Amino acid sequence: MPTLDDNHTGARIKEQRRLARLTQRQMADLLPYSYSLLNQVECGARPATADFVAACAKVLSIDVTALTGQPYVTELQRDRLAELVRPIRESLDLYDLGRNPDLTARPADQLISAADRLCEDVRATHLRKAARQLPSLIAELTHMSWSAPSTELWKALASAYRTAHDISVKLGYYDLSSVALDRMDWAAQRASSPCLAAVRQNERWVADFTYVATWSGIVYVAFVVDVFSRAIVGWSVATSKRAKLVLDALDMALWRRDRAGTPAGPGLVHHSDAGSQYTSFAFTAHLIEAGIDASIGTVGDALDNALMESQIGLYKTELIKPRRPWHGLADVELATAEWVDWFNNQRLHTAIGDIPPYEHETNHYAQHQPQPAAGVNA
Repeated sequence: MPTLDDNHTGARIKEQRRLARLTQRQMADLLPYSYSLLNQVECGARPATADFVAACAKVLSIDVTALTGQPYVTELQRDRLAELVRPIRESLDLYDLGRNPDLTARPADQLISAADRLCEDVRATHLRKAARQLPSLIAELTHMSWSAPSTELWKALASAYRTAHDISVKLGYYDLSSVALDRMDWAAQRASSPCLAAVRQNERWVADFTYVATWSGIVYVAFVVDVFSRAIVGWSVATSKRAKLVLDALDMALWRRDRAGTPAGPGLVHHSDAGSQYTSFAFTAHLIEAGIDASIGTVGDALDNALMESQIGLYKTELIKPRRPWHGLADVELATAEWVDWFNNQRLHTAIGDIPPYEHETNHYAQHQPQPAAGVNA
């Protein structure tokens, strides 16, 4: 059996990783690929695909040619990826156009199965196959969801948008991944998910947490989001994922709403997944003390908490991934504070009419303030 020389792509990745002073485990945490795959590529047991090399180059902040040893590859690869991604970008613009009379779509059950298969293809890193099939699937699902709407079809469309997000992230198109997450949120609302129904502020909150790999170790970030406006009302950062992480985020949400003169209280539902932090005695007792009802999602159903999935996805693609590597808790905390302020005050959201969350809340209160009786001076 022929053996690889010391100048294969995996060896170059290993060399550049060491120059960046990253262990294999640290670099794997920053990649959208597994630690096992990185290990096998570096030792030459598995070939490095173009997508894998591109992801490594992005993490290491170097040109892809430093890993491939082929200067012409960068431009060629970029052109090929752009050609692959362009139809996906175009398909994401179809979401609000309604049914397409010129399109003949497959039956609903076939489309739902096709959406599931594409998820499996992405998990198996068959990105090009999934990317080629995705645009037509989104077009068909969009047409069918408007023509004969059902919970199953809207869920399948939300799943297809999630696949678009996953492909975009793995190929390095972070702007497109943000659009895909917005579309996923939009479709999930129409799937009649009870946790996504809110007609006023402080009616339903959703919560979850994620992690950020830093040079000092893993940092955990928790969020609480108001479903009505998409505003991030509470967040916290810690080096431990114990119950205190989510308790601090909840306390911030309660404090900020109270300080703004719109206190939360009876009638508010707090929705989360079934993680141990949210089902702990301390967290449950805190909800009861505040007069908040708890809602726990179905285990293993990502769309059950789709809004929070979307929100965390935006946090990762708009802040964490573009600005890595991170040094530790302090810089993650500062950057998160700045991003949350921008998110609430400036970022436009499709689901609320392409305006920022706080503007949506301000408009709502302006429209629903009690008007003085006729003939009575204010």
